[in-house]
Amino acid sequence: MSEEILTEILAAINRQNMDNRLWRIGDVAAYMGLSKDSVYKRVVCKPGFPKVINIPEVGRRWESSEVKRWIGNQKAA
Repeated sequence: MSEEILTEILAAINRQNMDNRLWRIGDVAAYMGLSKDSVYKRVVCKPGFPKVINIPEVGRRWESSEVKRWIGNQKAA
């Protein structure tokens, strides 16, 4: 297989993995096209943004489906 095909396959797998899981702040930032700092300062503090899930010794996480729903609602408003 060519390297180009393998890269496309890996990108497709990564997109599927982001569909239904817990996101780190970097995942939220990447999905929104913002920096992590911008997400912390301007997004997660907004009313109605999905509640953070604090996992001891792992860190903060957000449910990806809730984040996507919230973003969709913001675009519709």
